[in-house]
Amino acid sequence: MSSTEKSDIIDLLLVYKERIHLMLDLAFSAALLGDERLAREVLEQEEFIDWMNAMLQQAAFKGRRDIPSALLLARIISANEQIADAATNIARLVIEGYRPPQSIMREVLSSGEEFTVAVRVRPGSKLAEKTVGDLEEELGVTVTAVRRDRRWIYDPPPDFKLRDGDMIIVRGFVESLDDLRRLNESSD
Repeated sequence: MSSTEKSDIIDLLLVYKERIHLMLDLAFSAALLGDERLAREVLEQEEFIDWMNAMLQQAAFKGRRDIPSALLLARIISANEQIADAATNIARLVIEGYRPPQSIMREVLSSGEEFTVAVRVRPGSKLAEKTVGDLEEELGVTVTAVRRDRRWIYDPPPDFKLRDGDMIIVRGFVESLDDLRRLNESSD
């Protein structure tokens, strides 16, 4: 396998992994918010993931003499596919109208080292003055999606400017949660 082919597989795997992380964040947020549109987006992402899975499985064995390495790569791909399938199953439950009990959601959100939260940007807050890149760099978080008006923007670029009323889905470590809330306080 040439170095170009290895680089292509690595690039594909990184896109694959990031897209699966997006699916998980969207599925969790869909369950948290009871938002069918987010859940439907997870199902749309699943089609892309299935296509990427087929491409990666084919690339894993193409011209391989080192079968154990190919099998390892295939198992990594398969494990990620199972994670994507779990996100899809969560999304299907949301679409069917199932919602986790709020007491369980509060417990999940308040425990652990990481969080995923949906935040509406308040008018006049410092959050409304930031770009996605500024927010991510300042707090060490990831902005998974932004809902502006009735449209979701998934994996927004770093130069995307937040505005009053945007709903943002943010993932990060709990140490950043208070700072995120503080930035969203109105400066009036």
